[in-house]
Amino acid sequence: MNTTYGKNAIEVANHPLEGSQQCLIIDSGSTLQAILAAPALPELLKHSLQGWMTWQQRNGITLQQTLLSPSLAPQWIAALLAWGSHVGSTNNERQNTLLADYLRGVGSVRAQPAQLLIPVEPQGRKWGEAFVVRTPSDRPIVSAIAVVDTDKDVVRLARLAMTGVWRETTRLTKAPAQLTGKRLIEKNILQIVGEIGQEVELSHTWRGGADYRRSMASLMARRAFMQCMAGENGQ
Repeated sequence: MNTTYGKNAIEVANHPLEGSQQCLIIDSGSTLQAILAAPALPELLKHSLQGWMTWQQRNGITLQQTLLSPSLAPQWIAALLAWGSHVGSTNNERQNTLLADYLRGVGSVRAQPAQLLIPVEPQGRKWGEAFVVRTPSDRPIVSAIAVVDTDKDVVRLARLAMTGVWRETTRLTKAPAQLTGKRLIEKNILQIVGEIGQEVELSHTWRGGADYRRSMASLMARRAFMQCMAGENGQ
């Protein structure tokens, strides 16, 4: 049974995705404010819209705009990446593509997005976020959003999206894949965070030197995963 929210097509449907039996399907024309109002939106994604955008901004920006121009809502896109969201394009096949692949244009030129598919609270999922800012009202200089799925304390899936450390707005890091099949404990987390600092692609900007942001990348990654380990969602 589907449940629809708001004027735009935002619905919960039976659709196994990322370990969940249901997903939230959002039409690309929906505003970010309409998406925020959907009760089934996972808490991490609510946080990414409330923490860094005003009501006016959310009402004036559509989902499609953020997918085509991630710099409009970097924390939102980072949260979607970490959560394992998929994009349905406007091509004839209507195939769903992992958002990370869509943003990289894997396999083809990036098509116009038709809808976004978001898993609804997969079992055993934990998330954590850490960031560094100049002032509370600023966007983060560096941020890390970690999402981990576990089964009896063993990691089934681990993702980490970061902002402020790439040439593009945001990207998933590769090192967390090494946590798969291991326990989510501090020793295993520390083994990967150093590699994350080496993955990032940095240059000096007015928002901070490369060395500073590289050190922050490792520190924020560690904090985000430690929150997952402790089951303390958010900063």
